[in-house]
Amino acid sequence: MVKNLLPSFAGQQNINGLQAIHIAAQKNFSNLVSLLANVESRSLTPQHETALMIAAKAGYLDIVKILAPLESRMTCQRICALQFAAQENHIECVKILTAYEQNAIVGGFCAARARKHFEIANHLQQLMQSHEVAPIPAFSVEIHQEDDDLLDMLEASPNKSSPNLFNTQALIEPAVYTEKILQLQDEIQSLSEQLTRSNEMLQQSSVLIQTQQAELEKEQARAKKAEESNKQKSRSLSQAQTNCDQLKKEISLREEKISKLNQDLNSEQMEQKKLNQKIRLQNDKYLELQQKKAAQIQELRDQMQQLTDIKNEKHKQISEVENIADQYINETYVKNQIIQSLQNEQEKLIREISIITNEKEQLNETIIEFQNQLKEQINVNEQMNEKIGILLSEIDSQNSKREEPEEKNETEDLLNKLEDKMPTEQLKLVIQKLKLRVAEQK
Repeated sequence: MVKNLLPSFAGQQNINGLQAIHIAAQKNFSNLVSLLANVESRSLTPQHETALMIAAKAGYLDIVKILAPLESRMTCQRICALQFAAQENHIECVKILTAYEQNAIVGGFCAARARKHFEIANHLQQLMQSHEVAPIPAFSVEIHQEDDDLLDMLEASPNKSSPNLFNTQALIEPAVYTEKILQLQDEIQSLSEQLTRSNEMLQQSSVLIQTQQAELEKEQARAKKAEESNKQKSRSLSQAQTNCDQLKKEISLREEKISKLNQDLNSEQMEQKKLNQKIRLQNDKYLELQQKKAAQIQELRDQMQQLTDIKNEKHKQISEVENIADQYINETYVKNQIIQSLQNEQEKLIREISIITNEKEQLNETIIEFQNQLKEQINVNEQMNEKIGILLSEIDSQNSKREEPEEKNETEDLLNKLEDKMPTEQLKLVIQKLKLRVAEQK
């Protein structure tokens, strides 16, 4: 079944932005992953994760074996599949991925040590000591003064297997190297999530505004039809028509306000895109700084093996790198403040939109009330027309029979009573005309 549907549905996403290979990796369907690997491999989720990263997190060994040759060395927030497996303590997955992601072994060692997964950390430490892989991490590590102690320990045993770092008292915590980097990664990820949420809210508000505009247009058309049909019936409806015109003007003003708000929202979206581009550029600069730092660490290690007299110069270089890192941290703090201010402005705009929608609902209710009043007045006019027709027929019959004056007096009394009961002046004028006709017949 899957083979038949694969050519037509390959690469398509569901509502959550996931492709078939991502869902199969989440559910540990290794057979489906093997079918989809050649078609949908190296595809990303909305969180920029691959199917290999999902399987490495969950510890699905069969899927890791299938996807490791295809999706290795891809990163999400500068973290690769090997580091995800080390964080979640899946040692079998780590052993497979070390053959494909050797540059990430030091990063996986730091992640495992920070989570206290000592078995994985010991395994990766042995790989580093055997010099089978280059000791360059997949992500940057901040430089501290404790690096000299670590270098001294490595020099003490260059060819022998070094002592177990997790049992000696002279252990330098790898968490010291990774705490700030992990914090920065979490902050960047939270900012990106907030930006996506705000964009979704803006899209939803624009859709709601469009639907409300369509409803307003329909109600305007209905109001026009009601006005055209009611003009010929009575002049008493003129006041209601003027009120409807005023409501239409108010609605047009509201629509203009809504269009202005839409323009403001679009401008803010453009500003957010610009901010995202700036953040990406700054991330690229940060990666370049990380590479420079790694190169400086290599040079320092080579110089320490050759000459011990150059330690003073190394300390100076380390202090300069620390200053650069502090400057970058300060810049990210300022950017976070700017993003928070933009989010506050977005919340204000959303509140104004909700106020406008409430006012529209009130206007709709008033229009419905006016329509009900018009219908009641039309019913009253029809009833009065029937009564007047009955009276005219009685008057004509009385004229044809020429009854006695006492009966005519009775008709005058009836007309007087009706004139007192009439609700409007126009109907009273009609009854007065009837009285004049009766007097002329006398």
